[in-house]
Amino acid sequence: MTTRLRVFRVDDAEPIAAPKTVPMRVSEFVELLGDAKDTRRTWLSDFRDDEITIPADLYDVLVSYGRLPRGA
Repeated sequence: MTTRLRVFRVDDAEPIAAPKTVPMRVSEFVELLGDAKDTRRTWLSDFRDDEITIPADLYDVLVSYGRLPRGA
């Protein structure tokens, strides 16, 4: 039996598809993310350096919350 390596060339002129996005409620996202963190799921680290897009008002709230002294 002979094994063959097939090489496929990707044409540089082909446009790269934009990443797919899916709408999700923040409440569901937070619940699932919190559970994954609490149970120390290893797959969570796979996304550590990924960026997400959030609404500006949520960003403002998170930044303000991050500046509060702990226990406040």
